[in-house]
Amino acid sequence: IKLYEPFVTTRVSSTSGSIKTAADDKSEVMDISSVSGSIKIMLDGAKDYTFKATSTSGSVKDEYTGVGYGNRANDTVGGGNLEISAHSTSGSIKLGDWSD
Repeated sequence: IKLYEPFVTTRVSSTSGSIKTAADDKSEVMDISSVSGSIKIMLDGAKDYTFKATSTSGSVKDEYTGVGYGNRANDTVGGGNLEISAHSTSGSIKLGDWSD
């Protein structure tokens, strides 16, 4: 699943396959989940966010700050205006740029 345009609220789930989505400075809530597949979230202009993520079998990383969290993240950057919640049973979760 690829969502190229950011929304104020984004809720996406997949049972099989990766998810790529984007947020900007007007985005407020992102709730992303995948049973089997990676999650990548691009923050295009969103500089203040709360990042809560878990991966049962995979890594969690914020490529914007360079922080790797193991398999669980609970962090706030800036004012935390955007709430990001992501969960993957089998797959990595990354905040970072993507293009394709």
